[in-house]
Parts: sequence; structure tokens; C-alpha cells
Amino acid sequence: MVNPFAAIETSVNTAALAALANATLTWGAYSANGVLDRDYADRLGLVTRETRFTALASALPAIAQGASVTVGGTAYTVRNVEPDNTGLVALVLEAA
Repeated sequence: MVNPFAAIETSVNTAALAALANATLTWGAYSANGVLDRDYADRLGLVTRETRFTALASALPAIAQGASVTVGGTAYTVRNVEPDNTGLVALVLEAA
């Protein structure tokens, strides 16, 4: 079934990341603007010290666990890829 809200969802995600982006991630030939967050509160409100980068999923096609990326001149390894099924993807990063 076609999602009638897909175009709206993409537009909102793009605008939100354009306004909130604080870093650029580079992965091979790809680069994506997104939100780098070093402290993260999960759904239960528990705070962890994970480094996370959230971007448009379309900007990082097929990125996978173990990928080597750079954010702000710092090298990281992708520890986990967490798509949110709304067009965004959160990457849990570990310093390389």
C-alpha cells in the first residue's frame, strides 16, 4: 500500500534536519548533515553516554554496522544502525 503521507514526511524530516543539524558525517562518497548527540535519553528516560548521529536515511543508503565514518574530523565505527521507519536513521557510533 502506498503511504499517502510519504511526501509530507520527507519534507518535514528535511526541514527539521536543515534547522537542527550540528554536524556532517562522511562515509565513503556519501556525506549527510544531521544531529550529533553524545548523550541520549531512551524511551524510558534513561540517559546513556552513547554517541548518536541522526540523519535522513536516504542520505546514507545501505550504511551498515561496522562502517567507518567521520564526523567533525573524528573517526568512528558504526556500532548499530537504527532506522525509525519515518525516513530517519540513527547511528550509534563508537570512537575508532
